[in-house]
Amino acid sequence: MLVTKKYPTTLRIEILQDDIYRGIRGSFSSCPIARAVRRMFPDEAIAVGGHITLNGAVYSSSEAITFISNFDRYKPVSPCVIEATRIS
Repeated sequence: MLVTKKYPTTLRIEILQDDIYRGIRGSFSSCPIARAVRRMFPDEAIAVGGHITLNGAVYSSSEAITFISNFDRYKPVSPCVIEATRIS
């Protein structure tokens, strides 16, 4: 996908308790991180897996990978702020 908009080099993603409560385990587009990014960019295509993809811009964060891995495995997670760095 061609990235036509300018996105920041770093995302500061604030995950709220509501994102965790309403997040769907195993979902690329409705997990807590995707919900938090969607608040920042409501009209953009967002996917979360090994990376965070925002309308074709790809971000990396080891914190995000740990968070979503714990969430998907029903381990405890808490509201937090995660930083992700743009890699493409």
